[in-house]
Amino acid sequence: MARESAQAVAATQEEVEKVQIVTWEGGDPSVAEQRVAHRGATYLAFTKPRIWVVFAVEAAAGAMLASPAPGLVSRGLVGAVAAVALAAAGAECLTNVIDRSIDARMQRTRNRPLPSGALDVAHATALGLVLVASSLVIGSWLGAVPLGLLLVGLFDNVIIYSALAKRATPWSIVLGAPSGAVAAWVGYSSVHLPLSPGALLLGMFVMCWIPVHIWSLAWQYRADYGRAGVPMAPVVWGPATFRFAWGCAVAIMIAAAIWFGAVAFSEVLFAVVGAGAVLVGGLGLRWIASPSAQEARRVFGAVNAYLLLVLVVSMAAHA
Repeated sequence: MARESAQAVAATQEEVEKVQIVTWEGGDPSVAEQRVAHRGATYLAFTKPRIWVVFAVEAAAGAMLASPAPGLVSRGLVGAVAAVALAAAGAECLTNVIDRSIDARMQRTRNRPLPSGALDVAHATALGLVLVASSLVIGSWLGAVPLGLLLVGLFDNVIIYSALAKRATPWSIVLGAPSGAVAAWVGYSSVHLPLSPGALLLGMFVMCWIPVHIWSLAWQYRADYGRAGVPMAPVVWGPATFRFAWGCAVAIMIAAAIWFGAVAFSEVLFAVVGAGAVLVGGLGLRWIASPSAQEARRVFGAVNAYLLLVLVVSMAAHA
């Protein structure tokens, strides 16, 4: 009996390593407890917390732009953050279900919960639908405009981008980018209507950031995407064409960020946005002039940091 339990624990730990989630630390919990913890960690990882947390921060930044008084935490802000987090997590679950055959063929993604067998399709789909439904319930409580924006974002991400465009065109991420703007607009419209120019520009900045982010990642894994038959821009376009398109995307993103900083009536925000633009632009020019995996990783990290910097400083400026 003890031997069987030990084998069960070992199998469970092997599964955890396979999906790259957690390792058990300290204590000597029972096999049942470990299985419950592993299952919960697998479901959590499946929702991609790093993605929905960013969109939740974007929603908070949008809501704080609309706050009538500094430091005011309204029910609209709390509701918008919850609705966006649930919608983004649910959308990730559903897109993972749609993309499972692609993920199974790519080295970077083949250990995700669905292709690795840690989750089955039925449970993954159910989780996504429950999260999306929960988001829409909160959205209906926030009002017609936030609810409508949530529906638009979900449709663009799950249907337009993942189900239709991703396998069909190198412009897929451009078509899916509008969903990135939704979080800021849900946040703002949950507190105040109509949307202000600052709120519109914050959403547009995130929308412009998404192609830069995805193309920076896709270039590093272009061979992987090619083997999987996904026509991402770095796979389909020639090197010169892709670098030109990526450079244009970076320029548009920076322009949107600076415009937002100018309209948001915050000298600190404008200064931070400008300084970040110089850094990202400089790294981008270096990569365009001499593309390499190391430079691509630097640009990818800088672009991600730039988004978080703009969102956090915007929140601090309007707190």
